[in-house]
Amino acid sequence: MFKNKILVKATGSSSSSSSSPLFLLPLSLRSSSSSPSSSSPPPESESDPSLSIQLEALCWKLSRRWGLACLPQPSQILLLYRKSQLDSVDRVVSEFIKLDPAINVGTEEEVKSGALNANAIEFGLKCLMLDHKWSCIRDSVFVESNFDSNQERTNLCALNVEVQCGACDEFVFVVSPDTLRFNRHKISDLINSQNMEILEKNKEVNFESYDYSTACTTLPFLYEGYIRGLSKVLPEGESFDLIQDLWSIKHGLNLQSSYFIAVQNSNGSCINKQWLPCSYVIQGSGLSAAPKSIRESKAKSAYQSFIKILQAWNFFGDGPLIVTEQSVIGNVSILPAWEKAATTNHVPPPGVSLQTHDDSIFNHLLSSLDFRASKPDLGFTNIMSKDNSIT
Repeated sequence: MFKNKILVKATGSSSSSSSSPLFLLPLSLRSSSSSPSSSSPPPESESDPSLSIQLEALCWKLSRRWGLACLPQPSQILLLYRKSQLDSVDRVVSEFIKLDPAINVGTEEEVKSGALNANAIEFGLKCLMLDHKWSCIRDSVFVESNFDSNQERTNLCALNVEVQCGACDEFVFVVSPDTLRFNRHKISDLINSQNMEILEKNKEVNFESYDYSTACTTLPFLYEGYIRGLSKVLPEGESFDLIQDLWSIKHGLNLQSSYFIAVQNSNGSCINKQWLPCSYVIQGSGLSAAPKSIRESKAKSAYQSFIKILQAWNFFGDGPLIVTEQSVIGNVSILPAWEKAATTNHVPPPGVSLQTHDDSIFNHLLSSLDFRASKPDLGFTNIMSKDNSIT
């Protein structure tokens, strides 16, 4: 999936956008006067994992509410904004201090790092897509779905969007549209009637085998693993409330579940077991491509929706973006290699946006995309060979 790549370039609608840079205000979660040898206890945000989760959730809530970027970092929160948003910045800072009074407000500075600018654009894009009811999974995949049970086995619009560093007044996106499906395990396929009775008594049912029937993928990060147990209630000492709040505001996932699944994730050499509500566990290797008969049309619809959303983006209070170029990137080994892109560019006159209702533009642009099915993903074959060696 996501093998087609479309280069999209955009600029701010304001004539002064190039002279209106982003500014950075760091909020330190650690006292600047402390040192590694200090005998004072660590700040609450470092010693209390629940506060760290609450701070990250607040980053997303405030970013989506006020249209700026609150980037959570291990020891600080980076606020990125334009000068026209200073009133919003004051409100945001007060909300963070209310949650964690130990926060120290740093010194404002102009953002000169291209990478930090790209991070701000990427963060803002995720907030934008979430506000338009697209869920965000993994790092850069957007799906027009909340992964509710009634959407299983349906064809869903999907996008993979990479943000590239462009000129100071230019936004560069590499967009891969596609159509995908997902499915969940049926509990009756996992356990027999005897184990079902055990489960109904609020007792755990454990699995010993590693095979195709228990292979799974977890949302929202698409980690692959195997089901290791079932339970009607969370085992003692386990909690999911704060994580669920975070995933709701950060990924657009707020799913209802009737039981819990223990998943043993396989991430390289690290194997961890985690209890999750069953709705966050999908079957097999996760997301699969839709049949070609519907895949192409839905993928094109996903791309058109993205362009419409992008053109309506009030980027950091600077007004909607203007899409200046769209081109299909050829089969090149290294990106970006824009000079090798297919010659399907459509650059409008200055100040004029490419309109999504222009069928000739989209038909010409999207006609070269290839949605033929690729070879089956054999990722689980390698995982099973590793897991079979577990003692």
